[in-house]
Amino acid sequence: MKYKYFQIITVIFFGILLFSCMTAGKTNLLQKEGTHYTKFAYEDYRLQMNDIVFCNILTSETELANEFNGVVSTTATGESGGPSYRILENGCILVPFFGEVKIEGCTINEAEIRIREKMQKSFPDAEVIVRLSNNSFFIYSSTKAGKYYMDKENMTIFQALAATGAPDEIIDYSKVRIVRVEPDGRTVEKTFDLRAESIIDSEFYYIKPNDVIYYKASTARSFFGKGSTIFSVLGIITTPALFFFALKNTF
Repeated sequence: MKYKYFQIITVIFFGILLFSCMTAGKTNLLQKEGTHYTKFAYEDYRLQMNDIVFCNILTSETELANEFNGVVSTTATGESGGPSYRILENGCILVPFFGEVKIEGCTINEAEIRIREKMQKSFPDAEVIVRLSNNSFFIYSSTKAGKYYMDKENMTIFQALAATGAPDEIIDYSKVRIVRVEPDGRTVEKTFDLRAESIIDSEFYYIKPNDVIYYKASTARSFFGKGSTIFSVLGIITTPALFFFALKNTF
C-alpha cells in the first residue's frame, strides 16, 4: 500500500516538473557563460539628416530672443518646447534671421557651438540651447509595439526594456534585434544575446535615437496564455491521466 501511495506522489512530482521546465539558463540575464562581445567606448549621438532639433536663444536683446524663440520656421515641426528644425539633405538647418547652419554629423554640444558662433557674429552675448526632438526609440514584439522617449542620452538596452513594462510573453533573450541607422545613412540590423554578461559596454549596450528593438517570443512560448509553455501544455494533458492510472492501480 505504501508503495502505491509512493507511486501517486511520484506522478504528482513529475507533473509539477512538466509545468516548470523553462530553465534559468534560457531566461536569466548577465550570465558569464555564452557569447562574448567586444567592448566599445560610449560615443555621443551624432545628428543625422531628418533629425529634428529644438533651438532656443538667450541674449540681452530681449526683443530678438522673444521673436526667435516664438517663431516656427519653414523647416520646423511646430512641436512644443521652442522652435524646432529638421536637418535638410544638405546637412543644414535653416535658422530664422541667421540663415543655414550645418550641424549634420555633430553631437548636440557641437551643434550648439556652431549655431552660437553663427549668432554671435550679430549678437556677441548670444547663447544657444539645443535639444534633440526625436529622442525616442521603438519596441516591437509579437504582443507589443510602441514608441518610447529616451529620458537620458546614455540609455542602456536594459533600461529601454524596463521602460516598456513587463512583457506579455516569454522572451527569447538569445536573439534580440536592433535596427539602427548609421551616421553614413545605412540601415543595419544586428542580432545579439541579451543573456551574456559581456553585453555590458558592447556595441549593443547603449541604444541610439530612432533605434528599433525587436524581441521575439521563445519557442517554448504559450499556446494557452501568458506564462505557459509547450511543456506546461504537456503537463496539463499527461498529469491527470497518469494520476488516474496510479489511482486505478492503487485501488
